[in-house]
Amino acid sequence: MITLKETLKAQGDLYRLCKKRGNPNIDAFRGNGFYGVADIYKTYAQYPLNKPLNGIVPHGVSTNSRWLWNEEVRASVPYIYCYPKFREEVYRKRTNKRVISSASPYAYVVEMMKKQEKPPRQGTIFFPAHSSKQVVARQDYGKLADILLTLPEKYHPVDICIYWKDFLLGAAKPFKERGYNVVSCGHRYDRQFLYRLYHILSQYSYISGNSVGSYLFYGIRTGCTFFYLDFEYKQVASPAVLRRNGCGVTERRKKIVQTFKLRVNKPTPKQLQMVNYYLGLDYLKTRKNLKKDLMVS
Repeated sequence: MITLKETLKAQGDLYRLCKKRGNPNIDAFRGNGFYGVADIYKTYAQYPLNKPLNGIVPHGVSTNSRWLWNEEVRASVPYIYCYPKFREEVYRKRTNKRVISSASPYAYVVEMMKKQEKPPRQGTIFFPAHSSKQVVARQDYGKLADILLTLPEKYHPVDICIYWKDFLLGAAKPFKERGYNVVSCGHRYDRQFLYRLYHILSQYSYISGNSVGSYLFYGIRTGCTFFYLDFEYKQVASPAVLRRNGCGVTERRKKIVQTFKLRVNKPTPKQLQMVNYYLGLDYLKTRKNLKKDLMVS
């Protein structure tokens, strides 16, 4: 696990941090290498890092009750460590895998970071809607940067957290031209991605974005207060990719947006309940019990 000091030092060279790299994953399911999710389970559970897992670790929070990543369906492993709870139904219906109720890897990052340095919090960290491997998030970054400058004083300074692909596509430039501090968690194959995200989030009072992404839930779990910014973006890809990826607005997503549109000074009980559900905190295990889950064969 990296430290706050190491995280801040890495921000001095975003090109190096965001550059493309290979997947370090040793598990049969390649998605376990995204953002270091399987390594997090292993580290928390004191399970050997060099021993492959026999299951799937989802690499983000899903708000879609019907969509499945085709690679999860085809993966030659018998288990899925599933969160949030509503996702269990679609895995049971459309795969032959055994579902193990689990918590988000980020929930375990927070547990492991409890003794790490806690910097003073101030300002806002903003996450523009981001691209993925086959989908590009298109938006007017210059206009977005100008809007963020108009936020009330209590939200300042506003820093920008850019996804690695969008950084390589030049998304940071309009923000830097207006004097913003731009940071990144690194490439998706960076084993330290979620630890770095934790340290970034730990510095801010508020977190915001113009999409519903995993960062929303992670930010509140780290101690930030979230508010949704209604700013248009478009997902650009082939129709087949958009259908396959389940892109679009779901009823769950609409409910999340409504819950977080109101700007509050601290998370409401309803917001905290929602975050806890989507991160699967009811299934947060002790080190011993998570290790038992990982040792299934």
